[in-house]
Amino acid sequence: MTQRALEIVRPGVQTLVVDRGRFGHRSIGVAWCGAMDAPALRRALASLRESPGAAALEIAYGGFEVRFTDATRVALAGADCGAALDGASVPADGVFEAGAGSTLALQSPRRGSRTILAVKGGFDVPTCLGSRATDAGAGFGGFGGRALRRGDRVPILAEGPDAPSQLVEKPQIPGDGVAVRVVPTHEHDDFDAQSRRAFWASEWKIAHESNRMGYRLEGPTLCFSATRPIRPHAVFPGVVQVPPGGAPIVLMSDAHTTGGYPKIGVVLAEDLWKIAQLRTGERVRFVEARS
Repeated sequence: MTQRALEIVRPGVQTLVVDRGRFGHRSIGVAWCGAMDAPALRRALASLRESPGAAALEIAYGGFEVRFTDATRVALAGADCGAALDGASVPADGVFEAGAGSTLALQSPRRGSRTILAVKGGFDVPTCLGSRATDAGAGFGGFGGRALRRGDRVPILAEGPDAPSQLVEKPQIPGDGVAVRVVPTHEHDDFDAQSRRAFWASEWKIAHESNRMGYRLEGPTLCFSATRPIRPHAVFPGVVQVPPGGAPIVLMSDAHTTGGYPKIGVVLAEDLWKIAQLRTGERVRFVEARS
């Protein structure tokens, strides 16, 4: 019997196999990876009563089309791309049944940038270091360690028993000018006073040189005034680094594991997905997290 699969007709800008991440290996230089919009992944899997560790697809900027080889229960979450199954609209954030041979098409997102597509059973790609997530930078995990291409067939596991029901909140997809909470780091006060004021008061634009490793921000130039050297140290998604040029970078899901740039703050994990859903040219504001 042929295994169920999803056939890629149009891969879009970038479509990756993701899960909740590859944890416990940063000490040997392995990034977390995983879904950029973690709440959307949790919501899609929960709506299918699927295991929270199952693999799904993350589609950046829509322009995506697939064909299902067999009947498949499907869930979408995240950015609304006007999804249509054989030309008929399906829920942008919910569950629907795809028949054998049916085609699902996603257009450009109406708001946000990333959409999760999950299936009952989850995608059958090899587990590597405890995760099925794609580490495209290192070239392993997911579907051959790379983004999906036209003609790929991504196998789907057999449906298992339903996972326990869980309620996952559906947040509003953020838009231009969203505010995210940030905790100042111990190096925050080593930036000059003008830079500290600018960091909190400015609207920062998402630069074109942004990707799953980090979102580079355009705005005022930040100046690190301390003369002491900064030794390489551990970094994580959410850290806001400031390279010598003075343009901050918010580290994202595929962030490297160590760095030597000064850090001005750390975006709360609960808010990082909001930045992940911003498009190039949209803006973000930082507000200090209060205990």
